[in-house]
Amino acid sequence: ACDADAIRSAGDTIAVDPHLCQGCAACTLACPTGALSFVVPSRSDLMQQIDVALATAAANGVAAPALIIHAAAVPMLPEATPPSAQAIEVDALPAFGDELWLTALARGASAVALVDDGTRPPRARAQLERRIAEAQAVLAATGAAPSAIALVQRDALPALAPFAAPATVPTRMPATTTNPTKRAVVLAAIDALLAAHRPTGDAPLPAGSTFGDVVVDVAACTLCLACVQLCPTAALRAGTGVRPALDFVEAECVQCSLCATGCPEHAIRLAPRLLHDRIARNAARTLAEDELFPCPNCGTPFIGRKLLERSIAHLRDHPVLRDGGLERLRLCPECRTRAALDAG
Repeated sequence: ACDADAIRSAGDTIAVDPHLCQGCAACTLACPTGALSFVVPSRSDLMQQIDVALATAAANGVAAPALIIHAAAVPMLPEATPPSAQAIEVDALPAFGDELWLTALARGASAVALVDDGTRPPRARAQLERRIAEAQAVLAATGAAPSAIALVQRDALPALAPFAAPATVPTRMPATTTNPTKRAVVLAAIDALLAAHRPTGDAPLPAGSTFGDVVVDVAACTLCLACVQLCPTAALRAGTGVRPALDFVEAECVQCSLCATGCPEHAIRLAPRLLHDRIARNAARTLAEDELFPCPNCGTPFIGRKLLERSIAHLRDHPVLRDGGLERLRLCPECRTRAALDAG
């Protein structure tokens, strides 16, 4: 999303070149986990600004105001602000991210209007439009009006219809921690909106969304757990029981597709959706499991049966495993060592 090409890979992390970075905040909007975020103003600071704006509107007799979010480079003149709206100024428009759009609606705003200043470079603008489209899809999935979040021209603000009356059912999102993560904030906002609108049935989301399920082909999966090693949010994790298992927590999944890309058996696909049940979304559920294979010599269970069979199938024609090598793979490590020493 960075038009300045200020971000590069640095092994297991990234590096941001401060001489190239323009402070446009497109990267913080693109990042679904909040690993990249503004320090000043912080997410907590901006959430406090939302509360102040809502309180100011309430004191003026407006129960559900629209919030107009604009960059400092685009000052809001009093005559451009509708009577039922409150303006919030930020250094860079994307710094007021999608988790805050949903939070504003969950805390009682009728709409969130992002003022288009017309100066966004191509990649940053495309990223902003993508995030708005996803937020609108999430609103529809919660039963709220998708039009409650929009990118608008400043000149069009006074005439916008959504500002005349509340576009959503006002509700109150519970307080969050002092330094809430982006994921925690957005999920709390979604839960508040779900509680207010009470939609029925889970809702599919467009491809590329940052919420959804992981579907595993259990016949193809060998429980190698490569996906667990690749998952950056620990949404995929090894089961804690005796049997090999792959567990999944949907609330943690940002649909990055690293698991699907890295699966050696191509057994994983993504299913973008919004799971309405908060308890089910936060609970670990088992996607695939296997039984342990017992060592033919000593009977000790030591490896998943499907992983062993798949490994043997891959290595069947390897010259190193001639003369009984394949059979030794079926032995536990201790018995395999003894067999190798006896053969030697």
